[in-house]
Amino acid sequence: MTLVLTLVSQSNDVAQLAKAAPGGVGDVADRSGSGWRVAERAVAGGKDLVAWLEAEASRLGADWSVTPAAGRKKRLLISDMDST
Repeated sequence: MTLVLTLVSQSNDVAQLAKAAPGGVGDVADRSGSGWRVAERAVAGGKDLVAWLEAEASRLGADWSVTPAAGRKKRLLISDMDST
């Protein structure tokens, strides 16, 4: 199954992180805008990827998700985590 890695950060260039991701397939798609840095890349997945992401993404202050490539839909989630 093909998966998509999505990396998000307010200040760091996540495209380089996506490019270095283990199991990465193809080019990195830069989806940055409105002050946010966003990069997506197809990945093979696996435990090695998750362990690598937990170490590298936290070092850069980036959030990440891995989702199935099939059936993806654009949705908007707005959350104010400062008030929790």
